[in-house]
Amino acid sequence: MLAVVLAVVLALSATLTVLAVPADADRPLPFAPPADGPTVPVGTRAGEIGISARAGAGQLVVDLATPRTGDSSGPSYALTATLANPRGTTRPLKLRGCGTGCFYAPVSWQEGTSRLTLTASAGQWQGGRAGLTVTWPPRPDAGLLREAVAAMKAVPRFTLHELVTSNTARDLGNQKELPLTGADFLASEPYGSGTASVTTRLPDETGHRRLALAYPTEHTQLELTLDEHGRILHETIAAPYHLVTRTFVYPEPDEETSHDH
Repeated sequence: MLAVVLAVVLALSATLTVLAVPADADRPLPFAPPADGPTVPVGTRAGEIGISARAGAGQLVVDLATPRTGDSSGPSYALTATLANPRGTTRPLKLRGCGTGCFYAPVSWQEGTSRLTLTASAGQWQGGRAGLTVTWPPRPDAGLLREAVAAMKAVPRFTLHELVTSNTARDLGNQKELPLTGADFLASEPYGSGTASVTTRLPDETGHRRLALAYPTEHTQLELTLDEHGRILHETIAAPYHLVTRTFVYPEPDEETSHDH
C-alpha cells in the first residue's frame, strides 16, 4: 500500500513540475545559457570596466569586470545595449542578469556586420559607453592561427609598439617600444602554441586578413590583423583589467639583409 501511495505522490509531483508556470521573462537567470554552436567573441573596455561578450546563435552574453578590491560583495553592475543590424536598423536589447556582472539578451543575428553600443556602470568604478562589432555567422578558422604562429616564429626581429590602459576614459596608455624576436614574443602569448579556445575569421580589412580569438574562462578576447606573409600587424587584447593595443613594425628586406651581414 505504501508503495502505491509513493507512486501516486511521485506521479503528481512530476505532473506539477511539467505544468509549472514559466519563469518571469524579466527575472535574472542563475547563469548564462550555453551557446548552441560556434560563437563570435568580442571585447573592449568602458572606462575602468572590462567588457567580454560572445554572440551565439539566438543570443548575446556580456560579462563585465572591475579591478579587484578585496571586497567580497563586489560592485553593483548595470548595462544597457543597443543593436544596429547590418541594414542600420537600431533597437534596444532587453537584457537579463545571468550572474554577477553577467547579462543575457535574445538576439536573432542577421548575416553581415552588426554594431553594439553598450553603456556600463559598476558602483564606484568609472564606466561609460563602448562600441563593438559582431560579424555573423561565425567562421571558425584554427588553421589561420597556426599559420600566423608559424610566420611569427620565423621572424628574427621586429619592434613592438604597445599601449596598455586600465581606464579608457582617461587614455590608451603610454607607448612603449620593445625590440623582440618572433619566438620571444610568442613565448608570452596565450596562443603561442598555435591554439585558442575560440577562433573565428573576421572580414578582411584593407586587404589584410583578420582573426578573433577568445579564452572564455579568462574573459579575454584578442583581435589580430595579419599581413600577406601571415605576420601580425596589429593586435588588440581585451582582458578583464586592461586593454592592450599593439602595432608590429618589421625591418625592410634590405635593412634585414644588411643587419644579417
